[in-house]
Amino acid sequence: MSVDIKELKDRITSQAFTLKKAKTRGMMVTQETDRMRNILMNSLDEIVEALEYAVNAEERMQRLVVEVESADEELAEKDKEIAELKAAKAKGKKPNVEQGVQ
Repeated sequence: MSVDIKELKDRITSQAFTLKKAKTRGMMVTQETDRMRNILMNSLDEIVEALEYAVNAEERMQRLVVEVESADEELAEKDKEIAELKAAKAKGKKPNVEQGVQ
């Protein structure tokens, strides 16, 4: 990206504030609207790129949440298995271990 996203956000936010202030006062609304339009049009590629990045980040985040939830479930199963093995060992019994698990 040619423009820093934070800088672009700050420029748009600042101009939005200035435009709202102009609308409230009823003065220079046309000029401030033109400035906002210029910022948006001149930064269109960067805005689209930032939105695509945000969409991709959201999708990655959703995938990671699913992976973490799956890992948490697996961890809970292993913790339960470990607790059963420890309890069986404490009682001096031979643990009921599933085939292939050591």
